[in-house]
Amino acid sequence: MAFKENRIVVTNDKDFGSLIFKQKLKSAGIVLLRLHDQSSKAKIKALDFLINTYFSRLFGNFVVISISGIRIRKLH
Repeated sequence: MAFKENRIVVTNDKDFGSLIFKQKLKSAGIVLLRLHDQSSKAKIKALDFLINTYFSRLFGNFVVISISGIRIRKLH
């Protein structure tokens, strides 16, 4: 549904990597949160930074936000 509506999926579920890269599931973009602090406040802070800094690179990419930084990989 997210692909049909051209929406980016934000998730904590590492299985999305398998769905996207191994099973070739179509996606407009994925943001995977790999944060030690799983509080809503920490997630909002990380997403706020991501959107304000990398907005133009979110669509069409698999983005991982972790304590060590942000990694961006092309989906297709």
